[in-house]
Amino acid sequence: MPRSPFLLVCLAFMVCHRGRAAAEEPLQFNRDIRPILSDKCFPCHGPDVAARQADLRLDERSHVLADRADGPVIVPGDSRASLLFRRLMANDEAERMPPADSGLELTPAERERIGQWIDEGANYESH
Repeated sequence: MPRSPFLLVCLAFMVCHRGRAAAEEPLQFNRDIRPILSDKCFPCHGPDVAARQADLRLDERSHVLADRADGPVIVPGDSRASLLFRRLMANDEAERMPPADSGLELTPAERERIGQWIDEGANYESH
């Protein structure tokens, strides 16, 4: 039985290391980001021209990289410089997206995931 504590320590290390490796895996747009944007952002910033707000389309990378008067929507590799992330994280309810009256809300984990995706280069994948 002297090996029992050693085996438990080894098992705990493997579980922790496996969890860390999964957390460090790069995000995939279609798996990790598109579902969030589709559910919470595309209703107002997606392909439907009639529903689109602020002349902002988040479903196509070319649109989020285009020059805008209020700054770049996404700066690949820099979430803090990205208007999208700043609006998602805003403390001021009038600035925060999605707006409260939309009935949509991102969880803190979803907000952080979008920030991570931007920091990783904001890569899009075709549907």
